[in-house]
Amino acid sequence: MQPDELKSELLKGGVACLPSHKDQWGVVVHEYALMGLPMLLSTGCGAVTEFLIPGYNGMIFEKGNIDSLHRALQRFSELSDEDLLLYGNNSKRLGSKIDCELSAQSLLSVDFM
Repeated sequence: MQPDELKSELLKGGVACLPSHKDQWGVVVHEYALMGLPMLLSTGCGAVTEFLIPGYNGMIFEKGNIDSLHRALQRFSELSDEDLLLYGNNSKRLGSKIDCELSAQSLLSVDFM
């Protein structure tokens, strides 16, 4: 799929779920955040520490643990539409903290001596 088509398809679900067992840095997590999606991520997602705050914009479940995933899905199903919208807005705020200018300035600040 082309990026615009993929974004449109992902937005149909309403919640971003990534049940990774081991993912050093899933760029898709940042993309989910920028799309303003509430997130349900496993502890195997490296980017979880940067883009998900439990109870703020989503929930974390233990990688490889079906019961943990089930509990998180149950909690998500109990959220109101208002809560899901708030989670999505909070995701967008977290995703927006990293942008091209900040990344470039960070790289330029490195002393290569």
